[in-house]
Amino acid sequence: AAGFRQVSELSSLASFKQSWSKVAETFPGRLAVVPVEVPQDPLRLLEPSEIRECRDLPPARKSFVLLGRVAIKVTGATRVLAMGGGGVSLKEAELSEHQDIRWTVFALSRGHKEMFPTLVDWAVKNGAEVIRGKDPNEDLGFGTVSVGFTDFQ
Repeated sequence: AAGFRQVSELSSLASFKQSWSKVAETFPGRLAVVPVEVPQDPLRLLEPSEIRECRDLPPARKSFVLLGRVAIKVTGATRVLAMGGGGVSLKEAELSEHQDIRWTVFALSRGHKEMFPTLVDWAVKNGAEVIRGKDPNEDLGFGTVSVGFTDFQ
């Protein structure tokens, strides 16, 4: 498994290693941290259209979207498994729509009703695989899509 971290976040490498230490002990040599310099690496690795699509995002959100896109590009991923997801993951999914990438999204709550569109909303609207029934509060993980679809009748 690979964790992609912004170079500016490398100070948190120690906490990352600590939080994953039990997994690393169980699977020695199978975890790697890939440092990414944002915006230099995305400018070098991504399509100009992807960069343009992010230009109006707030800086912090933009850097995480670009980090996620670099992770997908560098690994050559054709499948993405997401445990819920907010606006950053949603934008990553939107940017991958014209690529051969299959998304599987678990409908999960972050403990509060989402006020804005989420990755789960995108997955429902775009026919991605959505896994439901794992979180009793999954309805909170939807921002704008009616989970029962009664609003669309």
